Amino acid sequence: MHHDDKHLSEVTERTMRRLINEAVVLPSKYQETFAEEEQKSLNMAAEKADGDMVHREIDLLRTHLFSDDVTPAKNRLWLYKQKLNARQGFSDEGYLVSLRIPDYKTIVAEYDSIIGNRVLMLVCSYVIEFLKMQRVHFEIARYTEGDFLLFMHRIDEAEVESLLMNMQNGAANHTFKHRSRIFGLTFDAVAVRYLENEPFATVMDQLEEKRFEKKLKRVVPLAGLEED
Repeated sequence: MHHDDKHLSEVTERTMRRLINEAVVLPSKYQETFAEEEQKSLNMAAEKADGDMVHREIDLLRTHLFSDDVTPAKNRLWLYKQKLNARQGFSDEGYLVSLRIPDYKTIVAEYDSIIGNRVLMLVCSYVIEFLKMQRVHFEIARYTEGDFLLFMHRIDEAEVESLLMNMQNGAANHTFKHRSRIFGLTFDAVAVRYLENEPFATVMDQLEEKRFEKKLKRVVPLAGLEED
């Protein structure tokens, strides 16, 4: 049924329901009642349209408010307002991954923030595209200048480690050139599981401990080789 016909049918039905107990319905009474129901319908439609517009504006504002100003990631405000509760504990559970670009500060110091931002953009975009292709449920936020926090859900530890290894290996094939230098999309990644209501600071400490342990594992074998 055409939209206008459906609207007319609904107004007519409501008008008839109001007049059903009347013994006699004069044309003028019917027209008056129909006009009232028509106005109610128009008012309801206007309120719904206004409400939908307000919701769209709020969603748009929220998107801008929680978006990073350099990359497609969320920002720190999103982290504290959406992922953490009032006590700075997690509002859900999953795996938290720290993705750190080790050369970021050096790149900015040697070149400028424009090149630094380009590195951030390319790394973040690559990670997002990679995880989407793997159909992973995730969220990503830029936590500090060269550090992203990646939240992964509906996944186990073995899958997380495998994804991170493949993601880092794949990133090695992506480069961009600025003047005479070739920049790679290298980043360090460590992951830990977090639980609902677990303090954010505690999980961040666990990530740093795991990162330190990874560095030791790389250094110790090298030291042994030097002694031999």
